[in-house]
Amino acid sequence: MNKKDPFLMPWYQIRLVADLSREADMDSDRFLEFRRIVISSANMHLNCDRRPEEQDINALERFMKTVHDREPSISNRFEESWPVMAYLEIYLVGRIRQNRYLNRRYGYRKRFVNCPDPIWVRYAEVRTTGRFRRNCRREDRRRARPPSMHIQRTFKRENCASTPCESVYDRDNEDEVSQSDNSATAIVECESDHISPTDPLVDFLVSVRPNLLDFQSHFIDMGLTNAEAIDAFLSWPIDVQENTMRMQFTQVMNVIQLTGLLVTLRERQSAP
Repeated sequence: MNKKDPFLMPWYQIRLVADLSREADMDSDRFLEFRRIVISSANMHLNCDRRPEEQDINALERFMKTVHDREPSISNRFEESWPVMAYLEIYLVGRIRQNRYLNRRYGYRKRFVNCPDPIWVRYAEVRTTGRFRRNCRREDRRRARPPSMHIQRTFKRENCASTPCESVYDRDNEDEVSQSDNSATAIVECESDHISPTDPLVDFLVSVRPNLLDFQSHFIDMGLTNAEAIDAFLSWPIDVQENTMRMQFTQVMNVIQLTGLLVTLRERQSAP
């Protein structure tokens, strides 16, 4: 039985997986197993963030040896095992292209981080240094996008039935009318006991349209935690307020929410 000549190396650049499968004359099952072997061997020995010509030559030798040990027929069927290097280039270039896309699409979020100092402390440093100080505490801001304008969160009052303020009535001595009046009075008193004092930050966030209650933690990180801090921030020039809010929230708010915040700041600035 005569031995078949190996498949010669093609003299054109193979950039698609389908072209490689057709040129190497492999069926789908065999080509799928071939791809699995090449990918697992590359992840084991090579740096998948670099192109094949940038790899260490010793690492490439170990990679080829692993592939030949797992599939010995490749070196016999193909000249210089060219499908291995062809698919390796397709795989590594695709990984590099995908990483570049992810860095362009999502990498910018890592540049915006929380700062432990209040915003007015950093603003005071701007007058001396000329720019905002970058943060020394990194924190990833990858969070789910908050609800849009037409989706409002609902807050339910605590159920007064679970509290000990329910009044006990003597059903034998009181009629139904007096019972209903007393129960209504008791419920009102119970609700008044559970009403917490107003939070100036919550009032400010609710006054924005759409409301920004989902961003309360962001404003707390900026140091706007009480009425004095909010009044001090609103005493700044309006252009400084807008630039500060744009720097803090451009990457976490949508256009409608950020525009509503800026409009609210202008209205408070123009109010007597």
